[in-house]
Amino acid sequence: MSPNTQLLLLALGAVAVLIVLIARFKLHPFIALITVSLALGVVAGMPFGGVVKALQDGVGTVLDSLRSSSPSARCLGKE
Repeated sequence: MSPNTQLLLLALGAVAVLIVLIARFKLHPFIALITVSLALGVVAGMPFGGVVKALQDGVGTVLDSLRSSSPSARCLGKE
C-alpha cells in the first residue's frame, strides 16, 4: 500500500472517529477536533512537538484573520 493511500485511509478513519466522539459520546466538537487532529498527526508520523506547533500556527492564523474582520474576536487572536 502506498504512503498516499495510507494517509487517505488515516484521514477517513479520523473523520469517522470525530463523528463518533461528537454524536455518540457527546464530546464538545472543538475538543473532539483538537484531539483527533493531534492523534492523526502523531499516527501519520509527525513528531508530537511538530504536531503541536502546526496546530498552534494554524489556529493562530485563523484567529488572526478573524481578529481583523470581527471586532469582538480581537481578544482571541495573536497580539
